[in-house]
Amino acid sequence: MDNTIETLGLFAGLLLIAGFVMTSIRKLRLFALGAGVAGLMAFGANPSEPLPIVLAAAFVLINGTQLGVLMGRERFGRSLVDERGLFAEILCIDNTAQQNRLRDLLTWRDVSGGKLLLEQDQPSPPLIYIAQGRARIEYDGKLIGVSGAGDFVGEMSLVSGKPAAASVIACDGMRVAEFDRDALRHFAREVPELGNAITGALNRGLAEKVARMNAAAAAKTDETAR
Repeated sequence: MDNTIETLGLFAGLLLIAGFVMTSIRKLRLFALGAGVAGLMAFGANPSEPLPIVLAAAFVLINGTQLGVLMGRERFGRSLVDERGLFAEILCIDNTAQQNRLRDLLTWRDVSGGKLLLEQDQPSPPLIYIAQGRARIEYDGKLIGVSGAGDFVGEMSLVSGKPAAASVIACDGMRVAEFDRDALRHFAREVPELGNAITGALNRGLAEKVARMNAAAAAKTDETAR
């Protein structure tokens, strides 16, 4: 019996380690669920200590529920309007399987006005996609531009590996998606065509930002000249 408990405990530990190596949230949940079941079986062999059993059961329930949500969304093809805009219009990715893999790297959230999204000189800032709303771009406290729906922020740092060049502050209520930087890099290397799609979208976004900033600077110069 002791050998069985020890084996189950070791197996649970290995599954957890394997799960945290995964870049896919779905696979992480699956491995975590397996680890929880193995742990529950190990703790269940000693019913005189109920607390570990309760904790293992809660771990299984939480991961099982989250895995069900992810699989349900994939099965029934549920996709947020904002996700469809990002995948189809910005990244130009129409393959459902590839969209699902990329979806695992995103965390969607709502942001209130005045919220600091990125701070100037912040090391390893996140890559953020703006689905709704606008954000001020500030350098040394001075406004240098505005980003809105369809724009990325933090892309220059992602490409260069340097800290954030400017601060990004929400002007009003926003809907944004934050990418897992490390997982995104791994994903781009693993699937080159998707990596190229992401790089292309970032480059287009940077070009549009530069064009807007140049136009704004030219307009300001004309106004001053008058």
